[in-house]
Amino acid sequence: ARRKQARHHGHDDRIIGIHAEGPFINVIRKGGMAEERIQAPRAALTEEMYVHSKGLLKLMTMAPELPGADEVIAYAAKQNICISIGHTDATYEQTLHGLELGARQGTHLFNAMRGLKHRDPGTVGGILYSDATAELICDFYHVHKDVVKMVYQLKGSDRITMITDCVMGNGLPDGEYMDNGRPLIVKDGKNYTEDGTIAGSSICLIDGVRNMVSIGIPLEEVCKMASRNPAKTIGVYDRIGS
Repeated sequence: ARRKQARHHGHDDRIIGIHAEGPFINVIRKGGMAEERIQAPRAALTEEMYVHSKGLLKLMTMAPELPGADEVIAYAAKQNICISIGHTDATYEQTLHGLELGARQGTHLFNAMRGLKHRDPGTVGGILYSDATAELICDFYHVHKDVVKMVYQLKGSDRITMITDCVMGNGLPDGEYMDNGRPLIVKDGKNYTEDGTIAGSSICLIDGVRNMVSIGIPLEEVCKMASRNPAKTIGVYDRIGS
């Protein structure tokens, strides 16, 4: 019955969750996101998204410093939606506040967030200092390989989730394409918006696994970051991810 229902709705029944990367993000840290689709945080809209997803909304990236963010985080916690702090200009204090309310991780650490300075730890400092899980794009382009290794030494394999941040440019030859109504420039295997902003990666997860092993991280630790941790994040480790 579940398979039939999934096909009826046009979905493969192996879809186990949806990540909403927005729309409650900070416009000054939008990265490659479409500015016209950014909205102010509203718990009512979050509830609408959750209902229409039929419970598949498992992960939401948002900026905790925006007005209304506290209410969204509180609602998400009740529905067991993981709030991931990202596309944000949150200060160190605002980041910790969001984590105290129920946010649990940081979206693609270092990218599209306030950076780390010695007198202003910023969003990055808050994610690194706390027990939050840190997402890492492991293409060694978004984040330098030695910085990736530094994060591993600091957080350990239990607090890192490997992601690809892959977009439709993966595997395509160099050129200009249309992605969601906007130009996407593919050059040397990398993706950019028209203004030169990095717009996602062009790797598959197995490529990231190979990269992590190449810098001396044991395969069993890499497997935790690539499989176990993301499954635990969205609450499906009881049936997938080991």
